[in-house]
Amino acid sequence: MRFRRAIPLSAMALAAAMYACAGLLAGAPELPMIEGAEAVGSQTCATCHADVVGSFGSRAHGIMAVERGDSCESCHGLGSKHLATLSPAEIRDAEVLAALSASQKSQLCLNCHSRDVGAFRMSHHADAGVSCWSCHADALHRGASQASRSEAGEVAAAAEATDPWDSIVPVDLHGRGGVGALAAPLGGDTGAQFCYQCHASTKADFLLQFHHPVPEGRMTCTDCHSVHGSTVLQDMDRGSTKCLSCHNEIAGPWVFEHLAMEDGCVTCHSPHGSTVEKLLRQADNAMCEQCHFDARYPLIGGVDHTRLLSAGALCVDCHSQVHGSNTDENLNPLRIEELLRGPR
Repeated sequence: MRFRRAIPLSAMALAAAMYACAGLLAGAPELPMIEGAEAVGSQTCATCHADVVGSFGSRAHGIMAVERGDSCESCHGLGSKHLATLSPAEIRDAEVLAALSASQKSQLCLNCHSRDVGAFRMSHHADAGVSCWSCHADALHRGASQASRSEAGEVAAAAEATDPWDSIVPVDLHGRGGVGALAAPLGGDTGAQFCYQCHASTKADFLLQFHHPVPEGRMTCTDCHSVHGSTVLQDMDRGSTKCLSCHNEIAGPWVFEHLAMEDGCVTCHSPHGSTVEKLLRQADNAMCEQCHFDARYPLIGGVDHTRLLSAGALCVDCHSQVHGSNTDENLNPLRIEELLRGPR
């Protein structure tokens, strides 16, 4: 029975590979260049922008950038022409950076961070137009607070009016007002509270009476979700495999496996929260009848269930091994034939 998984896994591997190749073939987005400019170094930038360079250089991201040999010009472009003319048109200033597309903003980060999050361009976040800046508002991973937004002035207001993702403006990337590496982005919350800022419907699911223990702090969103994208092999680890890493008691292998297991746990279970025990999508027999319904009902699977159903029986009263069985193909350790036959 386990060999039935071969086809779905092969299909999933092919789909994941095609998705990955499509992302790679798309290539990195082009960034606006300053033609003919040459590097001048961050110390030269400090001549006019001492507060920005000083703040950036004293923070975690700035210290790492210096160690790598990077500088202001890694994001703002080569600065010799700007130095000669002092013209904002000769540099990627705050307005230019704020006007970049989401993929361009992310590419600025991926120029250095591709080793850590190289699959981001293939992620669901990237597909939705979410950039690195949408979550990591500054180099210290500290979100744009209301104070730092007002510091950005008209640039922030204009960006926020056109696209909520662009309300995080480049001035905050320098770390002014930062409190330390890995402090929370956006609204200042950590963990699930941070994700809830965009995923409000998921937050509502977790408020239901049956839910994974995320609100209680025993799980986080990233226990299941890869926020920065994933490789082909990691893609194959999604779905049921991810669930079974914790719920391994139902993993099998089974001699007789419930075919729904091939479609994934979410076929029956609502992973964030539900009004039904065990996070089921429907209550009682309604859950099973989503798939096991016969036009000749209550004839199900060629067996007349009239007597059992009229007595208020639940499917799981007989088919109790819902994930799989090693003894009975009907997932029924009680032998349904004897139950249907009734007392002698």
